[in-house]
Amino acid sequence: MKINTLWLCLSLGTVAACSSSDDKSDTSGTEEADADADADADADADADADADADADADNPLVINVTANVAGQELEDVCIGSMTASDDGTTITGTGSCTFQGALTAFVSDALPGDLAGSMDDTGAAVGTYGIELSGTALSFDWTGIAGDSQVDGAMVGDTSFEVAGTAVSMAYDGTFSYQR
Repeated sequence: MKINTLWLCLSLGTVAACSSSDDKSDTSGTEEADADADADADADADADADADADADADNPLVINVTANVAGQELEDVCIGSMTASDDGTTITGTGSCTFQGALTAFVSDALPGDLAGSMDDTGAAVGTYGIELSGTALSFDWTGIAGDSQVDGAMVGDTSFEVAGTAVSMAYDGTFSYQR
């Protein structure tokens, strides 16, 4: 039990907050439960670190999705990056993100997309981000602001499409940015 507590504390980065555990009264059932809890905490910490590293990329792309597939509601987040450029009026680029949870059962590979848009001399930017999902082309409208060194965009909406005869409705809320 003492070693399990130490590993849990180290994986969570809270050694100072963890107390010594000299309790010799653990039964094997308690030790198994402790080991399961440790494994769950390690997996959660690893997943959080992976998602944070992806979201902290220089040109992040994050799309939160709620999909209704044949009456089953699934929530997930697609995390990746955007590579784009502009000439002061026209924006072009590509992005790619990967679902992190429930939707990986349907879309396990990275999901590439194309960014298109325009900006005016005030820095207001608008455009579309197009993806292909299960053979269906989808286009997400976005709005944004262009600064001297970065463009930030946001997309919010909903859409519906059919996959293999099954109706899918999807709500999305996402953000992206790229360095100029």
